[in-house]
Amino acid sequence: MDNILPSGLLRTTFQTLRLDAVAVEIIAILTANSIPVVLVKGPATVHYLYADDPHTRSYRDIDLVVAPADFVSTQQCLAAHGCGLDRGDLHPAESAITLEVPLTHERSGAAIDVHQGFHGVQDWNAWWDMLSTTAVDFSIADALVRIPDAPATALIVALHNAVQTRSSREDDDLERALNIFDHATWVEAVARADALGCRSAFVDGIARHKSGPDLLERLDLDVPASLVGALERSALTDESLSLRYGLHVVHRLQRTEGSGRRLRQAFHLVFPSADELRYRYPVAKRGRAGLVAARVYRPLKFLVYAPRVAVTLLKAARASRHS
Repeated sequence: MDNILPSGLLRTTFQTLRLDAVAVEIIAILTANSIPVVLVKGPATVHYLYADDPHTRSYRDIDLVVAPADFVSTQQCLAAHGCGLDRGDLHPAESAITLEVPLTHERSGAAIDVHQGFHGVQDWNAWWDMLSTTAVDFSIADALVRIPDAPATALIVALHNAVQTRSSREDDDLERALNIFDHATWVEAVARADALGCRSAFVDGIARHKSGPDLLERLDLDVPASLVGALERSALTDESLSLRYGLHVVHRLQRTEGSGRRLRQAFHLVFPSADELRYRYPVAKRGRAGLVAARVYRPLKFLVYAPRVAVTLLKAARASRHS
């Protein structure tokens, strides 16, 4: 009887095996349709950071990164193979500024997030090029998949820790990364952050951990002066909704070329499609009246926060000029 695993450990093991099996199935489908994919976070994080005790680090979903050019076709392919699109069909202008889309594997109920970019990264094409060219083979559920290499994993862990909605899990991951990855790995992670233009987010993610400043000192890192960087640094102390909206809008629109495209994307931020409203606001699922209510609420929300967003942006702009 002493060899029986605790119930919590059994649940974690079962969940991991189930998600890994679904991940292999999904990746095989995409590969058969000529869509290259990299499996990030969950299994890669466990492999690099929890090899001594993998059962202590569970994961709840499957995170896949594809090229921005394959973002829409990936959703269509998976929808045709038993995956539900939780956000419905996005308008092209919405899709262009959407970091990730959630899907549900209908047979198993497994949650899948398909990413075309990552937190803090401005150039999503460069992000995919870096991930896809440095990915390594890894075996899960008796199949080979591609996962990020060690420097890319260090970069991902740091960027994820910079997200305002991070949990204690992200902090634990970073603590292990700080202890496990050697100096050369972090130096390469910095080089990739610089190449991707996300050094400020990378630095902020590390700085949020109690041991982070020591690593930043060893790496002799400075934070580049930029509007986005100033906003991200402000996020360390300002948890206001105005900052979140300001940062969200700046990130999305800065990576868009052409004033016409920016205007269209700004329009769809304020006036999203019906499917996007239903995904974001439960009231929009309650028939036509609920959808109308959500359509009215969305622009009003932006209007209410606009003055605070403007003040936040002005303060960040001044901070970037004096940093």
